[in-house]
Amino acid sequence: MDDLRLEERFPSLPVDALWAAWTTPDGVRSFWAPEAEIDPVVGGAYVVAWPEQGWTMRGEVLEVDQPHSLTITWRWDHEPEQPTRHVTLTMAADGTGSRLGIHHRPYDEGDEERRSSTEDGWRHFAEQLRGR
Repeated sequence: MDDLRLEERFPSLPVDALWAAWTTPDGVRSFWAPEAEIDPVVGGAYVVAWPEQGWTMRGEVLEVDQPHSLTITWRWDHEPEQPTRHVTLTMAADGTGSRLGIHHRPYDEGDEERRSSTEDGWRHFAEQLRGR
């Protein structure tokens, strides 16, 4: 099975604003998670949480190329048996707006349901970001 790859367009969100949405606590809280701790430097922490659901995702920042790409590890506290995944977000100007590429990996044989659920989540939160 392939890794999860998506591309989303944000016609009215400049690339610098898209970068800030993913790399600042206020940006993340504006569309994704009600709690966020982010240190967008290599080796920094990336923690987002949804206390009502009891969900916390923790990761480490692996690569930073501001405002073009960010790579983090991804692991849910409530799913310690699942492998640590990597997410690379790539950002590019697109006219007056921007494009976001999402590469979430690895997904192997038998991960179809988890991969599909993750894809639904990414699309949902991209829509939230477009509407903020």
